[in-house]
Amino acid sequence: MKKLINFLKKNMLFGLAIIIYLFVFILSPQKGFLALRISTVTLLNVILIIFSVFIFIGLFHVWIHEDLIIKHLGHESGLKGLALGALTGTSLNGPLFAIFPMLKSLLEKGAKLGVITVIFATYAIKVPLLPLEVSFFGWKFTIIHNLLMLLAAFIMAPLMEWMMEFKQPKLR
Repeated sequence: MKKLINFLKKNMLFGLAIIIYLFVFILSPQKGFLALRISTVTLLNVILIIFSVFIFIGLFHVWIHEDLIIKHLGHESGLKGLALGALTGTSLNGPLFAIFPMLKSLLEKGAKLGVITVIFATYAIKVPLLPLEVSFFGWKFTIIHNLLMLLAAFIMAPLMEWMMEFKQPKLR
């Protein structure tokens, strides 16, 4: 029991979810089973994504050398590095959590924090979805929206580096 309590303390969100599930099962077993079924399907989908991401990260570590990352995305990369980060962010697809391991790997291989910030910020700009955005909101909105997102990314990059005191964040 002590091990379970220690585990739940270290994983509070998981513990909270278990408590909520127990509460729902007590109040309405039918809704509890429905929630559990939906969670299980979601978990299986997420596991497939995460597994694919870890395969990609493993290949990334083997195929992409640190020198290449440092040269193109490191502290001396300047505006070119930020532009490459923006290009990367707008080209990536899928759920945001799927890029976390990749961004951590980039940091570990020498990418500067500003580049990581630009990738995060431009991840919301989806080039393949621009026609869909135009169909819903029109050309003017789409152009202004995406240019502002891009501008915000380039403003956030140096601010993030400054706020983090120009140090790479400590990774666990």
